[in-house]
Amino acid sequence: MKKIDQLIQEAESLKQINYESPKVDLWERRTKSFIQENYGDEFVEMFEKAFSWGQIVTQGQGQNMHIAALDRVIELLSSLKDEPVKEKVSNLEKDSGEENALALTKLHSDITAKCSSLFKKKEYPEAVEKGFKVVRDRLRELTGHETGSEAFGKGKLHIKGASAPHVDEDFNQGVKFLTMAIDRFRNEKSHTSDGNIDNPGRAYEYLTLCSLAMHLLENAEILS
Repeated sequence: MKKIDQLIQEAESLKQINYESPKVDLWERRTKSFIQENYGDEFVEMFEKAFSWGQIVTQGQGQNMHIAALDRVIELLSSLKDEPVKEKVSNLEKDSGEENALALTKLHSDITAKCSSLFKKKEYPEAVEKGFKVVRDRLRELTGHETGSEAFGKGKLHIKGASAPHVDEDFNQGVKFLTMAIDRFRNEKSHTSDGNIDNPGRAYEYLTLCSLAMHLLENAEILS
């Protein structure tokens, strides 16, 4: 692996540097981070053991012990070339869903009330579908139309809250397209075309969009 060769080359250079140099500590932290990410805790412990001088430091021998430690680490790094790199796991895959279930309480109260039980039962597509329906129901209550395009068109929906009058149109277009996106994501047959919808992390992200839409719709008015 190219990165390992680079770390080995840097370790060889560090032999010529005083062991108390900040560069040594920086290299150690970067190397441990690399090993952690690609090989895991077991190999991090092996690295720490190899790089350790032990509890007793012989007076005047610090630099020699520093070099010896680097030699041990170089040997360890070389051996990693024959070790399989651990499979990278995305943040979404790492999500157990428990943290996101707790975070649902921070979303709009209607989303929390209607979707949290489904989410906690790990029925993620159903929870997201329910979130989409909550937004559509709110649009219907306000305008008689359940799609964003019709609510802002025929229904003359307007959202208050733009930061300044001259950006009011842009702000409302943004809210309109948000509700239209939610409508597009919703599909009664497949819930969504996104294959990750059964993942708690992705499901929570969709519910966050629904929550934002619901908060914005709280400032709705109907233009005459």
